[in-house]
Amino acid sequence: MNSQELLKDLIAFPTVSSNPNRALIDYCASLLKDTGADVTIIEDIQENKANLYATIGPTNIPGVLLSGILMLCLLKGKIGLSLPLK
Repeated sequence: MNSQELLKDLIAFPTVSSNPNRALIDYCASLLKDTGADVTIIEDIQENKANLYATIGPTNIPGVLLSGILMLCLLKGKIGLSLPLK
C-alpha cells in the first residue's frame, strides 16, 4: 500500500464527532500491529469510541509519543463537503 492509498483509506472513514470511531481505530491498530507496534486501545464507556496508543521500536530506551485527533467536526447545515481523493 502506498501513501496515497493509505490516506484515501483513512479519510474515507466517517469520523464525524457524533458518530462512533471504532472502525477507524481498529483499522489503525491493525496497520500498526502489522509493523510490530505494541498497541493499546482505550475505549469510552459505551465502547463505540476509542483512542489508541502505539509504541514502535525498543521499549528499553526513551521514545516519542504522537497523538492525533480522529474526528471531523462539521457545522450543522454546511453544504458542499466532499471527501478528498475520492
